[in-house]
Amino acid sequence: MALPISRRRRLPSLLTRIRKLARRLTRRLLRAGHSSTGTLLVMLAFGVLWSAAQPTSAEASGVFLLYHHIDTTTPAVTSTTPDDFDAHLEWLAVNDFTVWPASKLIAGLRAGSVPERTVAITFDDAYASLLEHAAPKLAARGWPFTLFVATGPIGQRGYLSWADLHEVLKLGGELGNHTASHTHLQRRPPGETRDAWEARVAEEIDGATKALRERLDVTPTLFAYPYGEYSAEVQSIVRAKGLVGFGQQSGAAGTRSDFSVLPRFSLSGVYGKDLDAFATKARTLPLPVRGPLPEPIALEPRPTLLLTFDPDFDPESLACFGPGGRMDIDLDAAGRARIRPVADLPPGRSRYNCTSRTATGRYHWFSQLWIMRRSDGTWLPE
Repeated sequence: MALPISRRRRLPSLLTRIRKLARRLTRRLLRAGHSSTGTLLVMLAFGVLWSAAQPTSAEASGVFLLYHHIDTTTPAVTSTTPDDFDAHLEWLAVNDFTVWPASKLIAGLRAGSVPERTVAITFDDAYASLLEHAAPKLAARGWPFTLFVATGPIGQRGYLSWADLHEVLKLGGELGNHTASHTHLQRRPPGETRDAWEARVAEEIDGATKALRERLDVTPTLFAYPYGEYSAEVQSIVRAKGLVGFGQQSGAAGTRSDFSVLPRFSLSGVYGKDLDAFATKARTLPLPVRGPLPEPIALEPRPTLLLTFDPDFDPESLACFGPGGRMDIDLDAAGRARIRPVADLPPGRSRYNCTSRTATGRYHWFSQLWIMRRSDGTWLPE
């Protein structure tokens, strides 16, 4: 029988109080050195209550994985070795993960129906190593994938050709838009008017769509921001074009995620080396954040991030890391978290990463992108 609305509204706060009480009692008993059978039974009972009161992930969710080069001869910071890539695929297979193309996972999230342990494998930039070291291995497993194509470099050295992209489609790949020239969309050069900037951003997106449609008969509905960079204004343009956007900030995606800037876990460089870390990321859940997120263009060196959570989430379990290491978190009476770094943002891209461990050992994960200009107001060269 369904609970009355008034009781349903009180339930989350009750569960939160149970979790807090269980943790406090356990800590006090351990500090006092109690080890009798009766004490242990009390601790066990409260442990059961705490685990039962932990919020379950009723929200449909999934994880988008991001790769660039699959190679040992390309820049390490944007490369995953073929051996590491193979290890990732084998771990997903052994652990019974479902692999969907990004478009299908998005449809599942919107419908609120995604199988447990589902990921989408994505690639940015259309590098030549995709056909040599990645796509055939995915096809052999019957796994689809998504490639975001910057159309300008196609056919150049180190990149796929248009004929190669035909082969990608045959091997089960779907194609997304990654702009024409892979430029920093949010940057406006001195002297460029807002109207001129908007027209240039629109042409970057529309030009790539036109090329993919004319050369491959593909009209992409997915878009990946070059370098994972965006601004609120760029997001608005992407939304207006009816595209689903992807960044490079980490975390899982859920039904209530912002579909103009979905998170992906980048697995290039050192991030692809640790298989245990890969396993943790593949199993993550979205952090239950509510409300709009801030403009990522930082206007001060230590911007504060304010997060509001679902009522049944206990923010006391939250841990956040950013420039300088573990960040300061202040919680108000409403359960909102005010998060501040302990060091200044460096010029360029930075992120605040926040996680919360569940009773089952999985992590809720959220990441906020920041982009900081240099002290003279100019952008950091790529």
